[in-house]
Amino acid sequence: MKTWLLMLRSYSRPLILVPVALGSAAAWRQGGFSWTDLALTGTSALMAQTAAGLGQDYFRTRKAADRAGTPPPAGAARGHSLRNSPLTVVPGLLAAGTAIIFLLAFKNNIHALPWLAAAGFALAWLCTATAFPRKHPVPGTAVFFLVFGPGIVCGAAFIQSGSLIPEALWASIPFGLLLLAVRQAGNIAAVKNLPADKFAPGAGAAKKKDTDFFQYALIFSPYVFSLTFGSIWPAVFCALSVPLAVKISLLISKGDFPALPKTTARLAAAYGLLLSAGLCVAG
Repeated sequence: MKTWLLMLRSYSRPLILVPVALGSAAAWRQGGFSWTDLALTGTSALMAQTAAGLGQDYFRTRKAADRAGTPPPAGAARGHSLRNSPLTVVPGLLAAGTAIIFLLAFKNNIHALPWLAAAGFALAWLCTATAFPRKHPVPGTAVFFLVFGPGIVCGAAFIQSGSLIPEALWASIPFGLLLLAVRQAGNIAAVKNLPADKFAPGAGAAKKKDTDFFQYALIFSPYVFSLTFGSIWPAVFCALSVPLAVKISLLISKGDFPALPKTTARLAAAYGLLLSAGLCVAG
């Protein structure tokens, strides 16, 4: 059970449910909301993300096993004792998530929904279960941002209302930036631990400073966005998560890198939920 919990990355589960809530909150402000749709959309998104994560661990495990004497990556280590399990679990999760999408399409009379969901999952698989982000970091980061930020938020709003909602797109940007911060947090330790000779002469310190600055920008810029929704309430609610942002900046300054991913994930989840609440109150 402990191995399964590690494989399923329980600390990151809110990161797929929060954008669904955020998109639903934007739809509620436009007069379209259903608790049933919220529950079904969240369940389908959770299944899709879990399938992608298990697929990523499976392929990393196989790749590590093929390299004698090569230490397996973190994902492979999590999946080592359950190497063959994803072969049966992933198709089941995909089938169940797809069935929910078709149910929502039929229930809400949104014929384009299955095609949009298929495109979104294909892109999500590309940036989580393949080597594309590592080989092409800039396009990989862009795809990750678009899929897990605007893609899920706007998709949830579309399911609720049957139309594209500009406010959902705008609200997805600060949350997407925090998702990038979570992703970046996992890379910071690797950058910090690289020896100076891995960089061009004199560039090691600059590289590390650039990494810190980028992380600070990702963490604090969403609070500027919270001031742009035509009401004070989104900013007031989002401000409640500032202590977590400050804690992350202290972790970076102290060099406590192992704690960064989970703490940053908590910040992204808290900010997304607080922004959802602020939008509802403002509405």
